[in-house]
Amino acid sequence: MTPSLIHHPLATFGSTLPADTDHLLAITTAGALLLIHVPEGEYGFEEHNQPEFIVCLQGQLDMETNDGQEVTALAGEMIEVTPGVRHRFAPSTNAVVMTLTQR
Repeated sequence: MTPSLIHHPLATFGSTLPADTDHLLAITTAGALLLIHVPEGEYGFEEHNQPEFIVCLQGQLDMETNDGQEVTALAGEMIEVTPGVRHRFAPSTNAVVMTLTQR
């Protein structure tokens, strides 16, 4: 079974790449790059038809799916949400994140 929330330790992986060499993380369609402050609290579930990429810039990002999968990302790490997965910021999240949403 493919996980619906995928954790990417960007800084750790990036430091293993050859210097000044591009590494393709994803190909995306037109959408929006958003900066979001996510304090502790209750958040509703949402679902997208395209992958969503959420990079933790500061704090701790906790994501959960409606079927109980949980993933945590710290600053410099990314969570990829696969298409069609109902997900939300967990109540324990306290972070600043950057998210790429697609149309």
